[in-house]
Amino acid sequence: MPAVVRRRRRLSAPIRWLAAALPLAAAAVGCSTVPRAPVLPPQAGVPRETATAAATAAAATFPWQVPAAAYGSQILYRVGVAGPEGEGSLKLTLRLASPERYQAQAVDPLGRAVWGLDVEGDRGLWLDHRGHRYCRLSGALDLAFLPLGPLSLSALPPLLLGRLPVPPADPAIVSRGTSSAGGGGGSGAGGDTVAYRDAAGRGWSAALRGGQVVSWGLWQGATAAPILSWANSGSWSVLSDRRKGVEVRWREAVREPLRALVPMAPRSDYRQSTCTAAAAPASR
Repeated sequence: MPAVVRRRRRLSAPIRWLAAALPLAAAAVGCSTVPRAPVLPPQAGVPRETATAAATAAAATFPWQVPAAAYGSQILYRVGVAGPEGEGSLKLTLRLASPERYQAQAVDPLGRAVWGLDVEGDRGLWLDHRGHRYCRLSGALDLAFLPLGPLSLSALPPLLLGRLPVPPADPAIVSRGTSSAGGGGGSGAGGDTVAYRDAAGRGWSAALRGGQVVSWGLWQGATAAPILSWANSGSWSVLSDRRKGVEVRWREAVREPLRALVPMAPRSDYRQSTCTAAAAPASR
């Protein structure tokens, strides 16, 4: 069995997925690093002059989009997860060819394959190497144990790269503002803020500094605190699910030019399964 980092007992399905599939960071992020509850824009009927002008800017200026410079690169992340039921770690490689094409592959600390994801456009292939099974995705990564789901297949790269993983339902309806020094957008100097609703009606609020996302929160319903929060903490990224007491951390270890992608394919002994039944195992 792979090595365990201070294992207490086998991780449950939701934590196993987070450990294996989301390269995020843990560390208890203080409340000052989490965006305040967003003042969300209305769904319709608001002036759009400012938003229309912003829409003419370069795509990389939007905090929910991947910077153009990231395409054509291969990035290795160190990943750790901690929760009530244990801790684990793995290495995850993101191969980012274009907005329509990427791969993600996870291995345990001993270098053994755990899972793989191959995406082209709105279609993807999920490989569970330990379970010897696979499933084919269409349009969305809609796994029952993924707290952010359902997500479009394009959401994983911006999440890993420290951007907002889900775009607004309408980019022209986004609240923008500024935060003062020491305010809800993090410690130190103030910066910009954005807030919006996604296509599922959930509220997102983010703090930016110098055009870079430094923290974001996800609200659902009338909750006073975000159900999920992310923050940049030094060289680490941190995703915290306060409902489950789970925190996942990741940091970039190596970035290099991407060579040609080799399409992934299930081996002959892999069985096809439904993606909602998949459970990506963690390193343990």
